[in-house]
Amino acid sequence: MKARRIVLLALISGIITTGIFYIVMNQAAPASSNSTKQTEMVEVVTANVTIAADQKITGENLKLKKIPKDQVHTESVKEKEEVIGKFASADIKAGEVIMNHRVRTKDEETDVVSRKITENKRGVSVKVEFDESVSNLTAPGDYVDVMSNVVLDKSIPLIETDLILEKVRVLAVGERMVEKKDDDVEKTYMTVTLELSQEDTVELVHASELGSIHLALYSKVDSVNVEEEQKSKDKKDAEDKDNGGSEAKIGDETDTRFVTTPERSIIRKAPQLTAPVLAVVDQGTALLFLNEQETDDDKRVWFKVKTSNKKSGWVSSRIVKHEDE
Repeated sequence: MKARRIVLLALISGIITTGIFYIVMNQAAPASSNSTKQTEMVEVVTANVTIAADQKITGENLKLKKIPKDQVHTESVKEKEEVIGKFASADIKAGEVIMNHRVRTKDEETDVVSRKITENKRGVSVKVEFDESVSNLTAPGDYVDVMSNVVLDKSIPLIETDLILEKVRVLAVGERMVEKKDDDVEKTYMTVTLELSQEDTVELVHASELGSIHLALYSKVDSVNVEEEQKSKDKKDAEDKDNGGSEAKIGDETDTRFVTTPERSIIRKAPQLTAPVLAVVDQGTALLFLNEQETDDDKRVWFKVKTSNKKSGWVSSRIVKHEDE
C-alpha cells in the first residue's frame, strides 16, 4: 500500500509540473515575439577606414552596417550618396557611424581653407602638370621651391629657368588639404595651393602667365625645420612692425637708400618694363642702392637695388626718392 501511494503521488506531481511548465511557456511566447520586434535592425553608413579632418570622403571610405533601430542617432547618415564628395570636419575613426554634423560641403570647406592661412599671407593656386608637381608626391604641409620655365625662342630652342620662390608651404593639392593615408586612392591633381606673401603672390601669378611652373620638394625633416624657421621669422616680422618701421632696415648696410613713393611699387629682374616681376613692395619701403643704373629705350632710368629680403632687382627712378628727401 505504501509503495502504491508513493507511485501515485509521483504521478500527480509529474502532471502538476508538466501543467505549470506548459502555462509558463505559453506566457513567454508573446514576450519573445515582442522582443523580436524591439530588435529591428537598420542600415547606417560607417567609416571603412580612418578619415582625417578636411579629407574628401569617397565611396571607398564608407561601408554600410546594421545596428538596432533604437540605437540609431537622429544625425546618423543612412545613404552613402549623402556624404560622398563632402569633407570631414573632424577625424572619423574606422568603424565609426558617420554623422551629418561631422561633414561639410565644398563651399563650407573653402571657408575652412581660409582659416589655415597664416595672418598677412595669401593662399594662391597655380596650375602644375604631373612631372612638374614632383610626380604627384607633393602633399599638404610640405615645403617646396618654385621655379619658372620660360621659352624665349622656340626655334633654337632658348629656355630661361629661374628660382623665383624658396621654402613655400603647400596648403592643398587639388582638393586635398591633408596628407594622403596609405589606404587612400591616389588621384592626379592639376593645381597646388601655396601660402605666399602679397608680393610673392604677384610674382608667382606673373611667372605662371609667362611659362610653366615647377616644384622642388623638401624632405620631411627639412619641412619641419623650415616650418619652425618660418614661425620665428613671422614672429620677428610682427615685432618689427610693432616697433614702427624697422622693416625698412636692410641688413647692416649703410650705403645710399631709396624709398618707394607709390602705394605699390614693382621691382623687376631687368631694367625694362617688360621684364619679369621680382617683388612688389609697399609705399615707404627702403631699398639699398647697389651703385648700378641703366637707361632703357624710352630714356627711363633704372636703379639696381636690394630689398629687405635680400632680393636684387631693378626699380624705375620715377617711383623712388632718396631716403633723406
